[in-house]
Amino acid sequence: MSEEAVYDALVLVLPEAYRALQEAGHPKTANFDNLKRDLPFLVATANERLKGMGISVDDSQLQEFFRYSITALIRSYRDGDWRPYVFMNELFYEVLPVKRALEWVLNTAPLPPSPNIGEINNVTPLVLARVASRVGGRQVLMLERANLENTLFREITDEYVRRYSMNLTLVSLENAQEVDKLRESLDMFFAGSLGGWKLGWRSIVSLAMLLLKRRGILALLLPLNSREGLKTLLGLFDVPEYPSLDQVAGDLQKSRFTNIRVNRERGFAAVVAVKR
Repeated sequence: MSEEAVYDALVLVLPEAYRALQEAGHPKTANFDNLKRDLPFLVATANERLKGMGISVDDSQLQEFFRYSITALIRSYRDGDWRPYVFMNELFYEVLPVKRALEWVLNTAPLPPSPNIGEINNVTPLVLARVASRVGGRQVLMLERANLENTLFREITDEYVRRYSMNLTLVSLENAQEVDKLRESLDMFFAGSLGGWKLGWRSIVSLAMLLLKRRGILALLLPLNSREGLKTLLGLFDVPEYPSLDQVAGDLQKSRFTNIRVNRERGFAAVVAVKR
């Protein structure tokens, strides 16, 4: 099945996302202001391209994930209930194309024994936990202040620490002094969550350059969200548009990364590189 079909499949989710957010009075309804006039045409075109092709299991799982993500957005806004948001973040890594990309990252990134690894803005630090359970070491989770102050998120983080025997340190992303203390201290830096993507491509690369040791590993799960469907759905979580894989590779080379390896999945890509 054509890789482009994933974007058409996600375009079909946009009308119901718009209606649900509008009915809930959610401020993210404004994200559709420049799109709603063209939405009927986009949906009709997507349906036409998908006719006779059907929707793959991968793309169907992505559709269901984003349908649930709208529910999570509404529940947190309307009811102050962040439990669906937490479940959404855990569910994300079970969606087949994301799961395959993450497995590739974990199997490709060469790690020393007992590594120091860091991740940004993931309220369910599954990747840190999995690495900790495999090879031990120390873990650093850098979170926005709002996430650090969310009681439920802290409880979830504490549960990960207990379950996976993590040696975890929490750092506020807004505290430049604390972040700077981590300069050139990490063996691996991972970015690959909805919260992490909010920071944008340039910020992720800058943090990696600051925090990684020489020969440290940059491990990324990135959205290929320049096309409509994935673009607007991720935008509901303040995820900006990410560059093409050619630009990603070029930017990493300019930023003194080498041994760049890429694994492309439907709508996403995994990248592993080494800091020179």
